[in-house]
Amino acid sequence: MSLSINEINERLIEAGRLIYRPIYVYGSDVAPKGAVQVSSILQAGHRCLAKAMFKQSAHDGIPPLFLGEDVLKGCCYGAQSWLGFINFPTSMEDMLVGRSDDEALFLKSSPEVCRLSLQNIGRITPPADYIVTSAAADISGKADVLSVVCFGSAEQVRNLCALVHFDETRIFNPIMAPWGSHCSLFVAYPSGMAANAPKNTAFLGPNAPDGNSWFPENIMALSMPIEMARRICEKYGASFAVRAPEMTYPRTREPV
Repeated sequence: MSLSINEINERLIEAGRLIYRPIYVYGSDVAPKGAVQVSSILQAGHRCLAKAMFKQSAHDGIPPLFLGEDVLKGCCYGAQSWLGFINFPTSMEDMLVGRSDDEALFLKSSPEVCRLSLQNIGRITPPADYIVTSAAADISGKADVLSVVCFGSAEQVRNLCALVHFDETRIFNPIMAPWGSHCSLFVAYPSGMAANAPKNTAFLGPNAPDGNSWFPENIMALSMPIEMARRICEKYGASFAVRAPEMTYPRTREPV
């Protein structure tokens, strides 16, 4: 029998020795019972879905979050495009290139580079009326989980990346570090919402500095489709993480 979400969750935490909770993504045609909007979690500062997800990961008491076309109020301007509820507007290009007086990010070198970059993502399609992010303990058995994002230190994420490679013959592309918003790397790419995001691939990030004011400087994220997470967790017991723990999690370290 394949591993349940709770079993996957336990093994991801054990394999990475994670302090932060893995956060899972699924679609729903109704708002899940007890779920709240981003604005309920982030009442000050930048109201980014990815920021709310990290807070959800860091604090046990935060319930599932849901976002939909009719519940975008209180969430950041970019999420509605990066998660597929609307097409990328020209104002998004202006912001990314730095032509906007409101919020110049200077993340792309020219309007043409920006436009082609956004086109290369492909169409982004939400999986249902609502996108839901949740810790494993708050997911009902009926939810069709699409992906998971894990937050951790450099060593923790390195070990999870090594576990992705453990049963892989592909050398270069099981893990990628693509360009995009925080929420695209945490949600849209690993969940399969972005048409051109490669399948059976984990994503390392975030790879944009616009969240540096809130995303901890010593933390990275690794997101992946749920079937990849299930596969690496099934192979976990035979891996270095269990059979060579003194290498994977050294208690003493050589000074350099």
